[in-house]
Amino acid sequence: MRKPKVLRKLAERNPLTRQRRNLASLEALDKRTKAMRDAQLRARFFEVLQAMRGRAAKQFLLRMLKDPRYTSMDRKRAVAIYASNYPRKALPLYRELLLIADLPAGVRAQMALELAKGRYDYNATVLRRVLANPRDSLTVRIACAKALASWPSLRSRRLLSQIVRNPNENPRLRKAAAQSLAELNEMKLKIIPRKRR
Repeated sequence: MRKPKVLRKLAERNPLTRQRRNLASLEALDKRTKAMRDAQLRARFFEVLQAMRGRAAKQFLLRMLKDPRYTSMDRKRAVAIYASNYPRKALPLYRELLLIADLPAGVRAQMALELAKGRYDYNATVLRRVLANPRDSLTVRIACAKALASWPSLRSRRLLSQIVRNPNENPRLRKAAAQSLAELNEMKLKIIPRKRR
């Protein structure tokens, strides 16, 4: 029969036990720094969260992104941390969350700009869907227009030029779309090889 000390050591080495303990620590630290309402302490909390790379930190970040009780600023920071700590898993998550209109506009705009860093065609499909929706937030649509400058595709060009030519669209959105179109045209010129004389 094993002694209690041995069982305690086994439990401490168990990754699930460690994960629960880390998650509980993060929750306690989160509550304390939120209650104090000190910007420096809150920034320090996010530094701690950035330094942690285990399952507990990932679970906590996901909860922050989806929980409406967190401020827009907190969720923007969570987006940045998730993108830097889990780059492979971040983009599929942002594609899913970008379509949720209930999320704060600033958070969704940041996700759109993060999607521009990925080279998947499906990222562009999601960005185009949000950009084409006239009832969506202007901030998010502008971010999507800027992000589409990374994809030299015919569909992106077509949508951006429709927005530029539409006099009913917001001038700020039209300007962002025009800039993205200019970038895409410049990219196309670089791709075409020069003819030999």
